[in-house]
Amino acid sequence: MHRKEDEDPDPFHWPKRALTVASVALTLIFVLFCATLFVSVFQIQWSVGKAETSFDGTDLLIRFPINITNSGYYDINDFTISTAASDRNGTVFSAASKPTTIKSQSNATIEPSIAIGIADLFTAHRDYLFNSTELQVTENISLVAGGIVPVSLTINHTMFWGAPLSNLTVQTPTVTVLNYTHVQVTGRLQFANQAAFPVEGNVRLITYSGTQQTASTTYPVNIPAGSACDVTLILIVPVYPQPTGFEIELQTPYFTWEVSISG
Repeated sequence: MHRKEDEDPDPFHWPKRALTVASVALTLIFVLFCATLFVSVFQIQWSVGKAETSFDGTDLLIRFPINITNSGYYDINDFTISTAASDRNGTVFSAASKPTTIKSQSNATIEPSIAIGIADLFTAHRDYLFNSTELQVTENISLVAGGIVPVSLTINHTMFWGAPLSNLTVQTPTVTVLNYTHVQVTGRLQFANQAAFPVEGNVRLITYSGTQQTASTTYPVNIPAGSACDVTLILIVPVYPQPTGFEIELQTPYFTWEVSISG
């Protein structure tokens, strides 16, 4: 006959023990995951490379290479870089990279790029034609570590902007009598192209008598990036009507500059 004292006083004893063991195991796994995730975040290394530029005749493409090494235990997801370059007056241009996944124990180079329409830039920022400056570049980096932990970081550095018409100098045209019927008008244009693209176009010297244009001459120029321009403009015009004013004009596909000079 089955005795009452032989019965288990707690029929849920073993299920409770199983739940306790499972809870402890899950807690240890969670703690281990958090610890390895924490370590992995600090094993992400990056460095900012030098800005690289290229020009296609219309747009200036600027790339900001970011080198990332993921030495952690987990993949990096949704790695995104938002780039903004600004001067003292605010943002000049900005761009963002597409989300990227960087596998564990691997490295990658992300190159957020900015395409700048030169014509639009000089329309909005005319002083960039003449003044070289340092732009402040801000890289806002965001990522998701281990698939659950968002991480963000901001990197600040500078970028040199070279003006295409740096140190622009215009010599007032001179008039030299050649004979009884003609005079020679001589002008001079100088500048340093500190930009990352060539200055290609035409320089014109125009003479006026009053408000009427009387003659002009055109000189083609092609000044490579980092080179200087020094062009002498010569124009032979009749003595009458007498030149009373001059204009020197530089025309390129992406900007036009001109100056009027009284005789």
